[in-house]
Amino acid sequence: MSLVHCSIKVTTNIWFLLFPIISQFVDVSTIPCVQKVSNYEIRAVLVPCYPHHKHCRCDSAGAEKLQGFDGFVCEQGKMKNCIKKVVISLKLTNVGTTNRQPQYVIVDEVYDCQTDTNQKLLYPYVLKIKQEPLYQTYRLQYESCVRERCRAMESKKGKKKYKRPCISRRSTKIPWVQCDNHLTYTIQKLKRKAEEIDYDEDDDEGLWRRDKRYGDRRNLKGKQSNMFYYNHRNIDPRREKRILFRNSSKVLPFGVEGQKDILSSIEFPMKPFPSDSCDYFNNVISNKTPYGPTPSESCYQYCTLCNMRYYIYNVQEPVVKHHFSMEIFEKHKDINGFTQWNAITIGKPIYLGTYDTEVREKNESFIASYSSHEPPLRNFALSHDSIKLLIPQFPYLRGGAERFLVIPENMFIMKEDCFGSSGVHYGAREKYITECSSIKFPPKSFWCTDMELEKTGIRGNFFLKNFAKLPQTPLHNTTDSYQNLTFFYEGPHQSNINIEIKADFNIMLKPHASAVITEVYVDATNFEKTDLTVKVTNSGLVYAVFYVFLTDCPLDLPAGFSNIATASAVIPPQKQHVFAITVLFPLPKKKFHCSVDVKNYRHDVLAFRRIRFQRSDRCICIWHCCCTCLETDKGLKCHPLPIDHYNAAGFYGGLPMASKYIMSTSFVEEYVLLLFNLCLTMTILLLIMGIIKGLLGLFYPSIGRFGLEWYLGLPKSIVEYYESNLREIPMQYDKLGWPIHPDTKKRCRTTSLSTEFTINVVFFLLYPLILLHAIVIKICSPELTNEKSHSYKCQGNNESLKGYFVPPPPTKSFRKRCKRSRS
Repeated sequence: MSLVHCSIKVTTNIWFLLFPIISQFVDVSTIPCVQKVSNYEIRAVLVPCYPHHKHCRCDSAGAEKLQGFDGFVCEQGKMKNCIKKVVISLKLTNVGTTNRQPQYVIVDEVYDCQTDTNQKLLYPYVLKIKQEPLYQTYRLQYESCVRERCRAMESKKGKKKYKRPCISRRSTKIPWVQCDNHLTYTIQKLKRKAEEIDYDEDDDEGLWRRDKRYGDRRNLKGKQSNMFYYNHRNIDPRREKRILFRNSSKVLPFGVEGQKDILSSIEFPMKPFPSDSCDYFNNVISNKTPYGPTPSESCYQYCTLCNMRYYIYNVQEPVVKHHFSMEIFEKHKDINGFTQWNAITIGKPIYLGTYDTEVREKNESFIASYSSHEPPLRNFALSHDSIKLLIPQFPYLRGGAERFLVIPENMFIMKEDCFGSSGVHYGAREKYITECSSIKFPPKSFWCTDMELEKTGIRGNFFLKNFAKLPQTPLHNTTDSYQNLTFFYEGPHQSNINIEIKADFNIMLKPHASAVITEVYVDATNFEKTDLTVKVTNSGLVYAVFYVFLTDCPLDLPAGFSNIATASAVIPPQKQHVFAITVLFPLPKKKFHCSVDVKNYRHDVLAFRRIRFQRSDRCICIWHCCCTCLETDKGLKCHPLPIDHYNAAGFYGGLPMASKYIMSTSFVEEYVLLLFNLCLTMTILLLIMGIIKGLLGLFYPSIGRFGLEWYLGLPKSIVEYYESNLREIPMQYDKLGWPIHPDTKKRCRTTSLSTEFTINVVFFLLYPLILLHAIVIKICSPELTNEKSHSYKCQGNNESLKGYFVPPPPTKSFRKRCKRSRS
């Protein structure tokens, strides 16, 4: 299967630089800290957010090679609010110990659907991945519990009572803690202080009567099946320490300080083995169970912890837990040429894994999803359907979870009528209704067997540590009241990571994809040959290979004149190269045209331009101008190319326009210009309003006369009426001095229509100035204002006395007399 190679580079620390040198002298496989580098397979595609079939040849042979990943190359994906995006698919394969060092994956190439090739990215991406260890997790389902060993109680003569035998002070050390003399001495010291307790077989109450220093099983509220419950029960640690440990000044070295499981101190009476029950040894050994330990009384004789319970758990089907953190960076360069790394994940890692399968950024600049394939069951450490797990009650034995027992299922006896097998406590069997399965051998027998094998350097068959590597805390409680058993997973595991990154401003650096024919010179002054000089610019951002081809000449020319090609040349990005073509034929015509093509190494035409041949002349085809010959055209005047010919030559956009000189202005000039424009606009607006008022005044005299007294100093006497039908009638005025109609007594025009219309046009323009003039006069010359108002009043009084008449023009002497009379 062929996959897209996207330049994977994995870097952790300086150790990998020295790895080849150290491996020549040391067997690195024996060094614990050496971890295998994870295997990454990458596919990266730059596609539109809304792809179309015409933009992406998804049915091509090259696209089919990429189908080693889930999904098609040109699939639409989940991200929609973008123009184009980069879709990265990673296959992450881990074998052995998980590499927990940061690993960097560089994605600087993408698959181009149009050209069916890999193309460089202008802004490459870097993925920083830091994995957590892979775990295989088994859910545990509680089944029952068994004791370490069933001890028959000695009966007293004459009474049906049982007593617990006292342990001799000269008892031997505990076999599985022989290496810790202090622990052995402490346990034996505590057990020697135990008092003898009597039980009455006939009295149910007396049967369960015991010393107060032991816990009360009835307070456990029916949770005896959960071994984790007893570790956190609500008790008084001072009282427990005083009662359980008496005057001992030291706490047991194993377990948690101040805590001791109540069940480890409960004793129940036990009847002797019945003769008709299952035989303890013969029946078991006859089964010929593989890996079955041989019971030995000397192995657990005088055991001070033989009353310990073991909880039996069924192991369910395992799952693999995989979690890792990831950061995404995009490489940029500023205007000074310095490299910058923009964090697409906003400077903080994102977390993906078995339970976190998808992460979306708020602005949807990226979307990351995770999926994995569950490995076959043969790759797991435990065969869950054929074993059971035995976990001792808290506090655990020395060695912790590594010495939990993994027992084959065929080591258990499921017969309900068999009560004589070791590990079944008969007192508990009689009093409890719950049916419990029994085990063929005491748990300690399996323990002793593996311990003996470890002493000889052979791996055992029952300790949990012999099946897989255990983490620091292999047992975990879950929120649904279950327990999980966890191992490190070192088998092959494959994970799929799909990332969609918004790439609206990222482009593919397509080599051999863009060229521009900037200049062409045709020298036909030599009769024997013609020289062509073609300048080609690589307009791409990566190097490319180009060559020039002369074609499309008239058909009546000799055959050797067409299809002339130059040698290929490598052109750096944004650089020019000069190609030279020599035609060793005399020109058969005085004037004709041919084409110059620029092709890449795949013989694709990238740009072409029509050129002109003129016998005994030099022609120049430059930039956006048509070809011009020196002598024929009498100069080098530029005639712009048609837009299609301009784009065919490799230029983008429209034709260049002649630049205009823009005079620079200062801030003051700009402010004055703005103020002038504002004043001009306001003047035009006020003139338009005045014209509207004048036009309305032609039809409605009241509108036309409004405000004219402020301009003309009205009312004042006039010689004759301005109405044509009243010209011969003597003038009449009202009380205020306004001319009125003789019949209707309504006010008449005080000015002609032309004068009124003209004043109305400039009314709004001059009104602010007149208002300002009146305010100034009133403030500066108040006596002048009063005199004028008194004159109007005197004139009004005279008119009221004389009625309607034609008054003579007021004289100065009249005004003076009126003023004296008023005073």
